Amino acid sequence: RCADDDRQKREQIEISNRADSMLYQTARQLQDLGDRVPADVRSAIESDLAALRTARDAKDTDRMKAAMAAVEAKLHRFAEGLPLRQYWRKTGGRWQLFSEDVMG
Repeated sequence: RCADDDRQKREQIEISNRADSMLYQTARQLQDLGDRVPADVRSAIESDLAALRTARDAKDTDRMKAAMAAVEAKLHRFAEGLPLRQYWRKTGGRWQLFSEDVMG
């Protein structure tokens, strides 16, 4: 029983830490991208971030997991529509084409 309690506490702490990281990183990405994020997409992501913050503050791991999944899904859908920057770079005596996403 004690081991189960420890495992649950450890899981809650790990998920809470992931939530903190996601809240910080996503807010920073939204700020860095500025106007490149359409208002409706920004609003939807910010709504999910608010739900994540509420779940984290309530220490509700199931709601944190659901909110993190929702944020990730919206970020991925948005990122799929972003153009890639492509450039040529000489490496090892050969020119190679590299691609970099604008969120990178």
